[in-house]
Amino acid sequence: MIRDIRSSTPNGIGGNITLTASQGQILVTPTGRGQTVQTVDNQDDTTVWKLRAESSNGLAGDVTLTALGNIQSPNIQASSVNKLPSTDFADISITSSTGTVFIENATLNTTNAGNSFAGDISISGRDIQITDNSSIKSQGIVGRINLTANDGKVTISNNSVVDTQTTNGVTTTLKPSQGEGISIKAGQIEINNNSSLTAQTNSSAPPGSITLDATGSVDITNGSSIRNTVSDNANVQQVVADYTPTISLKGISVNIINSGINASTFGIGNASNVIINARDLVTFDNANAFTTVEDTGIGQGGNIEITADSLFVRNGAQLQTLTKGQGNAGNITINARNQVTFDNANAFATVEQGGKGKGGDIRISIPTGSLFVTNGAQLQALTKGQGDAGSIIINASDSVNISGTSPISGLSSALFTSTEGNSRGAGGNITVGSEIRPNLFSFPRIKRCCVLYKHCQ
Repeated sequence: MIRDIRSSTPNGIGGNITLTASQGQILVTPTGRGQTVQTVDNQDDTTVWKLRAESSNGLAGDVTLTALGNIQSPNIQASSVNKLPSTDFADISITSSTGTVFIENATLNTTNAGNSFAGDISISGRDIQITDNSSIKSQGIVGRINLTANDGKVTISNNSVVDTQTTNGVTTTLKPSQGEGISIKAGQIEINNNSSLTAQTNSSAPPGSITLDATGSVDITNGSSIRNTVSDNANVQQVVADYTPTISLKGISVNIINSGINASTFGIGNASNVIINARDLVTFDNANAFTTVEDTGIGQGGNIEITADSLFVRNGAQLQTLTKGQGNAGNITINARNQVTFDNANAFATVEQGGKGKGGDIRISIPTGSLFVTNGAQLQALTKGQGDAGSIIINASDSVNISGTSPISGLSSALFTSTEGNSRGAGGNITVGSEIRPNLFSFPRIKRCCVLYKHCQ
């Protein structure tokens, strides 16, 4: 009976830990005293409690689990303190050729407290289930987490966390390649019940990107979140000034319901772009996508770009790019073939009070369809700070329909650009197709309202 497998060294490179069930499964069996390791000869099954590879002054060894059938993961730790510049790192690798990988109430963690790369965590199987308060983290510099289920399903649920994080205080010139960070590829991707994906930096190394790529649907529901953050003590621009991470979601359909996507910079560095591509439908239902230069931030705000057949934003949902600090807000760009609907929902591109930078544009293109802004929905490009407001540009081949009031606030549906309060910038333009019309949407709290093709005076 084995409850703990450990490879540890005080100095130098640690040894590897490898479990292989070439014709069977790797399973975790709970007992009264924890979880045990057993080998069943006629089934080639292996069960395990905890695997640890450690080096106190060097590079830890790899941890590898490989099986033909199902794998139920134990707790796994690969911990390094590698202070030498190196491209080597400790890996955690779990591979099931034909079965499901189960990570249930388990922790997978690779750390490097030195100045070299964090370790990779790679999981592949027919399906992957990460559930019940599980945690998968790569901590150090430019950590990567790759989940691959090919035509199967990746599920992250019930308060589970997938996280890459640079070590606080580490100074480095290492940086991720574009797209590195958290990568999930599957037939279907589901993140639900207060689960999260996070890429963040507390150092000079940029945060990695977050990529979800499904041949079917991507569903983010029930209080779940995707976050990319430059923390307030980070100084990314001393490594690379033009690096911008990306939150990318791709599938036949992408549905964000009662959940959120948040890209922000509190320190020195650009906020992440948010890019969503769907063959059919994108839905935001009581959900949001924010990109923000926070009040302590110095950098560019991320863009929000959505491409789909149809987009539905409804039930209090918001798309928002804003700057509260030093840097421009990002743009909101929507390209839909058939229909775009904002129903009791908003799109804001804003320079907030105290912000120093230009507001973003809101651009909507519908080459074969219509735009609907209904039940108090509003598209706003405005400035309250030191910078011009952005513009609203709409091209819809069929029609633009703006109607109704909010059932909650009573506000009318509207398109407007404005300057408010003590702002020091001009309002933007509103362009709808090739026609020039007065803007009918003005409010008492707004200092100056714009007319199509005309700047505020």
